[in-house]
Amino acid sequence: MTQELLMIAHKYNVRDLVEICDEYLSESIHITEENVLDWIVFVERYNTKMIAKSILHWKEKNDTFDEKWEEIVYKYPDFAKLVCIMAGNLCQFNRFVLHDSENIFFFPHK
Repeated sequence: MTQELLMIAHKYNVRDLVEICDEYLSESIHITEENVLDWIVFVERYNTKMIAKSILHWKEKNDTFDEKWEEIVYKYPDFAKLVCIMAGNLCQFNRFVLHDSENIFFFPHK
């Protein structure tokens, strides 16, 4: 139900409700190798930062997923950018510069 509510909130630009649903879903979904691509597509379509963060945490625990991860990053560039932002925030970096689809550079906060 919350996933559908988020989609409707996004459609009608109810940003606060999108964020509430994003946070709830990020805490309640169970990401697996079988469904991670579905969630990645969802994140890319609805720009859900908290779910992206959950996917990033899942990926950190599943290093056997590295080859597929590289394919996903190339196929879903908006997701990749969002994950880079989330990774930067998790690492106490607060800015990034995207020079092209293959090179993302992080700079520490000064």
